[in-house]
Amino acid sequence: MVALAALEALRQFLPMPVEFELKSSAKMQPDPLIKYLFVVKVEMIHNSKRFSLTGACLGLENEAEQSIAKATLDATNQLVEHLMEQEGK
Repeated sequence: MVALAALEALRQFLPMPVEFELKSSAKMQPDPLIKYLFVVKVEMIHNSKRFSLTGACLGLENEAEQSIAKATLDATNQLVEHLMEQEGK
């Protein structure tokens, strides 16, 4: 699954030890006239602390893999940015 691949790539990139667990991913269509909403829920563990993260991305049905990857990065971006600042990177 593309969300797992994105999380693994992110884990390998980060200079500090973290663990990611994909809790769920979903495709929703809140309104039939708009694009689909792809939502991902991720749990991140760093220094024995657990963080529950959620990300979302709008996309067409034929863009599902790309949209799930974007939703995964949306879920992790702010916390990863914070961790990188703490590391002085």
